[in-house]
Amino acid sequence: MLIARRADTRARADFATWKMMAKRECASALPPEAQTSLKATRRCSQQMPEVAATEATIQLMYRPITGEWAAPAQRRASRSAGPSGDR
Repeated sequence: MLIARRADTRARADFATWKMMAKRECASALPPEAQTSLKATRRCSQQMPEVAATEATIQLMYRPITGEWAAPAQRRASRSAGPSGDR
């Protein structure tokens, strides 16, 4: 739960920063993943309201972050569980 909440917060903060930079016409300074996310949001906003497009983009960003942070925690848990799986 904690990893999910942190990942969601990070995705929302990153997206807000990227969107602000794009509005200030600094999008070319953004990393490729940010540029791709902003383009995806623009495409989605043609088919749905901007709020829904933003939320969909954040959810797409959120999944990899959660996996990135959850993997080390899962490895630690499996090491501490021992060979039989018991703690």
